[in-house]
Amino acid sequence: MDVGSPPEFKGEPGVWSPEELLVGALNACLMLTFLSLAQSKGVQFAAYESAAEGLLENVDGKYRITEVGVRPSVVLKSQADLEAARTI
Repeated sequence: MDVGSPPEFKGEPGVWSPEELLVGALNACLMLTFLSLAQSKGVQFAAYESAAEGLLENVDGKYRITEVGVRPSVVLKSQADLEAARTI
């Protein structure tokens, strides 16, 4: 896997940046946690999708990821699982 700086920081386009990998890892972690908890609670779902974004800001002269948002969307197989799904 090729990694490097994003183009905004003189990196090559099309190469994964550490910031993108971090946001992707957090997105995958949330999905895997959901899958595990859904299985343990017997919640059956038809689909799971999510989108994630991170905010890279210059704080006191240093670049930091200050925010990561993950927006999952779950389609349940049965409305009977709605309350159990909300507890996940």
